[in-house]
Amino acid sequence: MDKILVIGGGSWGTAFADYLARQEKKVRIWVREKEVIAAINST
Repeated sequence: MDKILVIGGGSWGTAFADYLARQEKKVRIWVREKEVIAAINST
């Protein structure tokens, strides 16, 4: 599995996505709230 979708940008979703990205996986996060998306993109 090289492409992974994480549904949810809460603490668990972002931590899991970060872990997978550090394992050199292509990760996409699906988030509903625009504020969360902006916060993720700014870091």
